[in-house]
Amino acid sequence: MTVVEENLFWYQGEEPETFEDAAGRCLAAIFDKSDFFDVCDLGTMRRLLDQMISSSEKNDFLTDTGYAEYWKTLGAVAQIYARNLVLNSVNVDVSAITAREHLWIMVSKQRDYGHDNILRFGRIGLLVRVHDKIARLENLTRRGAGPENESLRDNYMDVINYCAIGMMVEMEWFQLELSSVAEEKS
Repeated sequence: MTVVEENLFWYQGEEPETFEDAAGRCLAAIFDKSDFFDVCDLGTMRRLLDQMISSSEKNDFLTDTGYAEYWKTLGAVAQIYARNLVLNSVNVDVSAITAREHLWIMVSKQRDYGHDNILRFGRIGLLVRVHDKIARLENLTRRGAGPENESLRDNYMDVINYCAIGMMVEMEWFQLELSSVAEEKS
């Protein structure tokens, strides 16, 4: 059995109407999927990301929903790994990170950045962004050093949020307007 299965339970029902709704669905799917794994590590995150990069480079015929499932799985693995670090007393305060907090951050950043920063490069741009975050975690782990800049908590939150954004891009939901913008246009 592969780690990634096309099981679009998070997609059932009506299409989302706003950015917040789409982001909330994707984050909920990531947090729900994290119940399926007991132990995850940085190596699992790396392998999933490398599979996505390889598939993208080879132009494999992985469907958009297949990529969405990879994003969901990678986000769930990142969430579990961060939670396990807390349980093992590593100095990463992610125990209180909720899907709601992720959603708040995604919405506030979407207000600042808009659609173009992600849509310009789509999947490839997201793969690069997530690669940078995972490479940073690997480097800090290898060195046994704490970060000098961005916290590990923020790093994990970024990976999870980029995975939710990846799901949204694959499902063509990322271009949805924020509810406040949609209301202004009405």
